[in-house]
Amino acid sequence: MLKPLLLDQHFLAGLGNIYVDESLWLAQLHPRRISSGLSKTEAQKLHYAIRAVLRKGIKNLGTTLGKGQTNFFSVGKRRGHNREQLMVFRRTGQKCLRCGAIIKRIIVGQRSTHICPKCQWV
Repeated sequence: MLKPLLLDQHFLAGLGNIYVDESLWLAQLHPRRISSGLSKTEAQKLHYAIRAVLRKGIKNLGTTLGKGQTNFFSVGKRRGHNREQLMVFRRTGQKCLRCGAIIKRIIVGQRSTHICPKCQWV
C-alpha cells in the first residue's frame, strides 16, 4: 500500500505521517492503493506532490501541532507554522478544501490517516 511504503525510511527517507497524508491528498491518491498499480502519470503526480508538500513545510519552518516539549521546534527554537497550511491532516469532520466532502480518519498500516473520500480513491 502507498502509505506504509512512503513511511518506510528505507524506501524514501524524510517523510512522516503528516507529510505522507498531505502528499497523497495533493496527488489525489488513496493511501491504501497498491503502489505497483500506479500509472506513470500517477507516480509523477505523487513525486510532484511530495516535493511540493516538503517545500511548503520547509518554507513554514515545519509543523508544530501542540505546545509540549516533544513538539517540533526549529533549531532557533521557533515553532513551525505549517499547521495552518495543512489540507487534510487532522481535519477530520471538516470540509475538503478542494471538493467540499467531509474529511475522514481511517487507519492504514497502524497509522492514523486523513483522507477525502471523494478526491482520493482506491
